[in-house]
Amino acid sequence: MGDIYQILVTGFKGEKKTVDVATNEDDFNKTTVSVFKEKLMTKFPELKGAQFTMMFTSVKLEDTDTFSMRKIQNKSTIFLIVRMPGGGGGGGAAHNEESTG
Repeated sequence: MGDIYQILVTGFKGEKKTVDVATNEDDFNKTTVSVFKEKLMTKFPELKGAQFTMMFTSVKLEDTDTFSMRKIQNKSTIFLIVRMPGGGGGGGAAHNEESTG
């Protein structure tokens, strides 16, 4: 039996889970973020339909990125960040200070 290439994932609430990705290094390196998201659903069923972002070494991962492009290796940790509704432009407190000052 060969090695299992895995990613450690830290979820929204700080929970940590291991996700099996591939059985060889070549397939692991070619894995796209989009394909990895599908694998996440088995470990994090609450993600179905959720708006979330994945981060690795402070870089937002895009669906078309491969693990090799982002230098993600076996046993690396990826963080899930939930996208909250709203947010958009509009300035917030910093904008208000500038316009009143």
